[in-house]
Amino acid sequence: MILNRFAVKLIYKISYVTKENLPLDNLSWEERIILVKATDFEDAYKKAEKYALAYEKDYENTEGNIVKFTLAYMIDCCKVDDRIKNGVEVYSSGFFDATEEDIEKILDVMYGEKEI
Repeated sequence: MILNRFAVKLIYKISYVTKENLPLDNLSWEERIILVKATDFEDAYKKAEKYALAYEKDYENTEGNIVKFTLAYMIDCCKVDDRIKNGVEVYSSGFFDATEEDIEKILDVMYGEKEI
């Protein structure tokens, strides 16, 4: 079985909840590309999803609100050079103060979204 390196693009939704467990209206988004070693594109998506879900986290920010990271989309996958280790992040960017509708429009324009 031949394994190749694949880069998979992920989009996380970052939401905020008050100490009283009330959701705040503002959302942020983080875009990441991670690398996995896989047999084919389908295998790459499956492996990337495991790393992506492990990255999901909740934490308390300095204002006392809970910040929640949730995998929202796996956008794209491409075969890459074989000298980089599994799970290494090679790119990250964010969409801050964007609504669900905003991010869906961005994804439609940029990628033709693939939702989880």
